[in-house]
Amino acid sequence: MPPPLPSHPLGVRLLGNPSATLVVELFQDFCCPFSRKMSMALNQPGGVFDQIGADPALAAKVEFIFYNVPQPWHPQSPVMHECMFAVALAVDHDPEKLKKYIRAIFNAWPTFTDLHAADKTRKELHSMCADIAADALADEMGGANALREKVLSHLSFGHLTEEEPNVS
Repeated sequence: MPPPLPSHPLGVRLLGNPSATLVVELFQDFCCPFSRKMSMALNQPGGVFDQIGADPALAAKVEFIFYNVPQPWHPQSPVMHECMFAVALAVDHDPEKLKKYIRAIFNAWPTFTDLHAADKTRKELHSMCADIAADALADEMGGANALREKVLSHLSFGHLTEEEPNVS
């Protein structure tokens, strides 16, 4: 028997109306230079998201959904994407805050390239991503330290034991 299919799309809504007539699905990897270029065009101040958001009639017709697609040739990518889920939990899936985090992580892209991140541990990458979230969202989330700790708490594996060694 195959595994069950998800009951709803696994993407994160970043902009627009869930009943929109046009759905733009963004399949992106935080380590991919091409994903970065697309994200910059969409998500920078004055970019496509801001232009659509400024027009309520247009925003009602379009929805943008972000899908995490870590590419296997970048070993740091899956860790960066699991951090995105931790940030999403920390900000209660708020699309505006997630857009700011995605913008900030893509702005920090050079520090995550293979040249600079190949020797980083998973915990070091978690810390880097949590710092980026804290810097980008501190004013809206009760301060940088509070948000950083909240993000890292979602990435903690301290509950694992030899009897239950995997994340459940």
